[in-house]
Amino acid sequence: MPEKPLLDRLAELYPESNRTRFRQWIKAGRITVDGAIITDPRSPVTEKSDVRLGNAQAAGREAIRGGRIAYEDKDLIVIDKEAGILTVPAPGVRKEQSLLGSLERYLRRPPFIVHRLDRDTSGIVVFAKTEQAQQTLQKDWNTNVEERIYLALVEGELSESRGTLRSYLKENRAQKVYVTEDADGALAILHYTVLRSGRFSLVQIELETGRKNQIRAQFEDLGHPVAGDAKYGATTDPLRRLALHAHTIRFRHPITGATLAFESPAPRGFETAE
Repeated sequence: MPEKPLLDRLAELYPESNRTRFRQWIKAGRITVDGAIITDPRSPVTEKSDVRLGNAQAAGREAIRGGRIAYEDKDLIVIDKEAGILTVPAPGVRKEQSLLGSLERYLRRPPFIVHRLDRDTSGIVVFAKTEQAQQTLQKDWNTNVEERIYLALVEGELSESRGTLRSYLKENRAQKVYVTEDADGALAILHYTVLRSGRFSLVQIELETGRKNQIRAQFEDLGHPVAGDAKYGATTDPLRRLALHAHTIRFRHPITGATLAFESPAPRGFETAE
């Protein structure tokens, strides 16, 4: 059955309204598709999809320590993570101080790690609730994930309004990732678009690969480190945090094969920092 964007389906179901209102409903968590809150207006649906408008935010976006639940089913739980909390414990940090620990308390059993965000990176992160779901997603992560978009506030004005960064990455003994000309390193590719220029530039970044600290290392090498990232060359900290946000993820459900998409709005200050 042909798929169409959620916005188009809403236009069919609610012809008396408009796309601005549809986007407001979606952003508020009021639209569900087959029982799941959908946060991306581009999410594909079919005529058989159960698209509903309601007060879904309270039911589907429960708060946990370190974030909010964006989606949950029997196989997955998707979190809109706050900056400042580890995804998983690190040396010297107790499990209960991490997002993993918060989810374990919420679920009353340990979740399965699929991928991670750095402590000071906010945005969408996916956990599995079953080992089968975890293994299916991780087996071919770059194929299962159809889109990963980040927002970053970087220092200075970029010379090009859009571009592609392709380089090799290695990690030193201090656990800092750096760009190298050595092809033995891990190939890292991203595409960027400048949304706003100035002393700080707001950049939208689409990952083609998902290497550790890839964005931070590649933009340092470009001469425009992520604001607030002293480890990777930043000399400013306008938001008092690492100015990096996991904005959008689109991936295939590991069990049903359905396409899921989630979007987390830009945090306060990303669009106004000067």
